Amino acid sequence: MDRSRLMQALRAGASRTAAARYAGASLADLDKALAQDADLLAEVEGAEAECEVRCCGAIMRAATERPVEIRERTTKPDGTVVEKVRSGTEVDAKAAQWWLQVRRRSTFGR
Repeated sequence: MDRSRLMQALRAGASRTAAARYAGASLADLDKALAQDADLLAEVEGAEAECEVRCCGAIMRAATERPVEIRERTTKPDGTVVEKVRSGTEVDAKAAQWWLQVRRRSTFGR
């Protein structure tokens, strides 16, 4: 099993099954190696945690209010176009909703 390919796949978010295959092994081979090698287990769990933290960060950035420019165009009766630009904020409410439903299931889950 190619350990560096295994870690690369896990850090990218692959399942253990897909990561094992990518590394040239089966899930059974990986499970056996994990049971016999505490250092490998720690490295696998660390790679999985790294991916989870990166993904949570992306979700939180999407769910955080951020400044945006809002452009409004209107056309006058004479055909001239007037554009107004103002500042505002936006947030990806779906990202926030998803996080709450997954991480706070007892309160926000379906």
